[in-house]
Amino acid sequence: MNPILRSALALLVGFVAASAVFAAVDRDDEPPTEGTIVGDIDVFEYCRSKHGNDASAVLTNSNAFGWRCTARPNDIFMLVDVDLNDACRTLFEKGAVASVTDETDPYSWVCTVP
Repeated sequence: MNPILRSALALLVGFVAASAVFAAVDRDDEPPTEGTIVGDIDVFEYCRSKHGNDASAVLTNSNAFGWRCTARPNDIFMLVDVDLNDACRTLFEKGAVASVTDETDPYSWVCTVP
């Protein structure tokens, strides 16, 4: 192969590869779009943020809808319903909403930007 042609081909391949890298980096800086998953819900962290460091999360049913927070206001043990939409707003951003990907899996909750 002609050395000039080989050099031109190498430059073209390098340019295409660099363009792909720059395009990927630019996408990381863009805000999430509609329906974009922004993260998983950490129910334990949410319970602690709402009910104090002694709070925890428990499953009362072995499906996605069984989550409750334990709380001890005035040393009285309580199970408190978990508002998963509020969890998304608390853990991520104000516009985030909860959605479940598998109703049989308690760990399948994610937060999305609507």
